[in-house]
Order: sequence, then structure tokens, then C-alpha cells
Amino acid sequence: MPQNNREEIIPVKIVVAGMPQGGTTALYNMVNFIYRANAHGVANFLYHPTEAHWRVNPDYAAASKKHYKPLLTPDDYADYCDKIAASETRSETVNEESLRIMAKEVAAGNYTEWKITDAEGRIMQPSEDYNCILVKEHHYNSFLCDEWADIVFVMRRDIRDSIASRRRRGKPLISKALRLAGIQTYDPETFDGFREWCEHITKDCYQSWVDSAKKENKSIYCLDYIQYKKDPHKIIKEVFYKITDETKHDLKLDSQGLLNALNHLHVFPKQITFFSEPMVTNAGSEQAYKELLSSKELDFIEQEYSDWVNI
Repeated sequence: MPQNNREEIIPVKIVVAGMPQGGTTALYNMVNFIYRANAHGVANFLYHPTEAHWRVNPDYAAASKKHYKPLLTPDDYADYCDKIAASETRSETVNEESLRIMAKEVAAGNYTEWKITDAEGRIMQPSEDYNCILVKEHHYNSFLCDEWADIVFVMRRDIRDSIASRRRRGKPLISKALRLAGIQTYDPETFDGFREWCEHITKDCYQSWVDSAKKENKSIYCLDYIQYKKDPHKIIKEVFYKITDETKHDLKLDSQGLLNALNHLHVFPKQITFFSEPMVTNAGSEQAYKELLSSKELDFIEQEYSDWVNI
């Protein structure tokens, strides 16, 4: 594995954002595997508005289970093992505080000798070979966009397909995180709720990122999921060249190998890809949204969001 020259190479901070059910997982893993295919380490995170959560270290998990086995009843020990197993495979999340700590240490030239404690009291230390801190978030966040990120990639999709895909997965047209935070309070089963969701995924999850980054003169690159489906190699190359143009990282591209990885994300650990099988919902069928959106909803989109459909 190549060793980084820390005097010349600084870990790049990248945010992948965009519409829910809009191709952001594919985009995230383009960046992810551009680095991983070159044997460069990646710190993979989802963004959480308030808390940081790390996975349980496998060595710690094994030692912990060994310690508690003689101390717990069989039922309690089984429950404890279930919790440990869930923690070993969880996706890691970061918040603003933890990212600020990382950024401060990296800016000071300290790449390996710092620690961050998460909400459960677990310690995270940086890998010695990571070249990319890669964060995925849908909802616009001014800290991530305007202050923290070196590069922002944002993905959009035909709004009809995005909504249809969400419904196929059985997810309501409301953000769980924003609902719990009291920000979204509407009924997602109503037409008013549908209208709110349309505004949310186009404005909050896409346009706000674009407008804010341009205003602050930040590096942002906008991609369309339909273009990726039509010519994935073209989009993969665009993402690759954006990264290499803005970093000093020595990267090479195997476009076909990367596409093969993107088409088989299920074989990789979920905690580094954030992929689950139900994310693939229409197998690329044309205009499949017609089965899941009412004529009233389609008419509304045609009138109010004509710029968000691919004709």
C-alpha cells in the first residue's frame, strides 16, 4: 500500500449531497472507490445534526463479550451480543463538532495523534493512510457546504422518479430526521404534504447547496442521475477529473472496474458504501413513476416543477 507524503498530501474533505432516491449513493461510491481502488484510505461518514456515533472495534467487541459472558445470564448475554453485533456493522456518523476537531488537527499538520469521543463514549482515531474524509448528507447544511468541504458533489434526478422510488421503498414523503427535530410537521399522506416534499427535495436537498456554494465561491459539481444512467463512464470520468484537478493525490482510473464495483455494491461492507438492496427499486424502467404518482400530482409537477423533469 502506498504511503502518503504528509508534507505534500492533505486529506481532502468531500461532501456528496443531493435529492433522496436521486442517485447520491452511486455518486458517493464513485468518489469512495476512486480512492479505494488506488489503495488510498477513506473515512466514510453519514452526517448527523447533533451526535457522532462510531462502530465498535472488532477486537474490543470480542474482548467485551469474553468479559461479560460469565457475568450475565444466558438471555442477558444474548441481548448484549445482539447489541454488539449491531454496533459492529453500524454506519458511522459525524456532527459539526467532530468535523471541526478533525479539520483543526489536520490544518495543524496533525494527521494521526488525535482522538474524538462519540455519543456512547467510544474513541475514534484516524487511520494513518486515509486521503479522503467523505461525508454523505441530503439536507442542505451551511457548515458542510460553505465552511468545511473542499469539494461538494451534488446529484439531482427527475423529481417524478425520485418520489416514485421513495414510495416503492415504503418510505413516507417526509424526512425522519427533520420530523424528529420538529422542522417538518406536515402530514406526508396529504396533497399539501406532497407539495412540501417537492419543495424540500428540490430546494433543500439540491438548489440550496448549489446557490450557497456559488455565493461562497466553493467548489461544487452538479450531476444528473439520468446522465449517469445513459453514459456512466462519462460521469465517472468527470468525477475523477474533478478530484484530480483539485487535489495533489496520485490517482489512476479504471472506469470499467469502478463501474463493476458500483453495480455490485452489495458485496462490499454496508458501513463503507451506505448501500442496501431496497435502494434499487425500478431497475431502470422508463416512466415507471406513472404507477405511483396520481394524475393530480403529475399535473402539479408539470405546472410547478417543469425544470425538474427529464422529457
